[in-house]
Amino acid sequence: MRVGVGKKVGKVYVGTSISGKKAASGLSLLFLWPFYLMYYVLIWPFVALIKHFANSSEQSARMTAAETESAKRVIVSTAKVLTETKKPDTFFSRLDTLNENIEKLKRNIGIGGGKTKKAIETIENDIPVEINSFIDRYAKEMRLKIYNLTTEKAKENKANAFKNTLSEYNDKMTEENIEYYLKKYDELLALKDQ
Repeated sequence: MRVGVGKKVGKVYVGTSISGKKAASGLSLLFLWPFYLMYYVLIWPFVALIKHFANSSEQSARMTAAETESAKRVIVSTAKVLTETKKPDTFFSRLDTLNENIEKLKRNIGIGGGKTKKAIETIENDIPVEINSFIDRYAKEMRLKIYNLTTEKAKENKANAFKNTLSEYNDKMTEENIEYYLKKYDELLALKDQ
């Protein structure tokens, strides 16, 4: 069914015609446009935000899992260096790296579960022990250097270098670690008389 609206002007007919189906569609748009407007102004922004945050939380969960695995790999490789190095600057810079990655794991603790939490606690509890082990390695290296020196003054300077170097990292050590390296310093200083 077609409906026509128009007027004859002279010999020409001016107007339009529309089918019944299109007329119903047009009338429904005429009456429903306020609801469309309300949807796009009031509801659609919230729908878009929900979709955005759902996608970003999915992405952040993937990134968090990848971050966690990366932190675990870094901790393992850093721990290896910490147990082998004899250089204070290397040891303490790697100790900082270890602590940063432990903090990353703590933020993402839900991913690793109970095993990760226990591993973090074990590592944190072992840090002072590892510092003492490093002090032993460093003191042993300095002891060998002192044995190769001939004068008392040179031996005393080498022992003082041991103490001064480690004192730069007092803020990264516990009181027990500081006492331990001071004890090792006294032992190294005693070597000047030999």
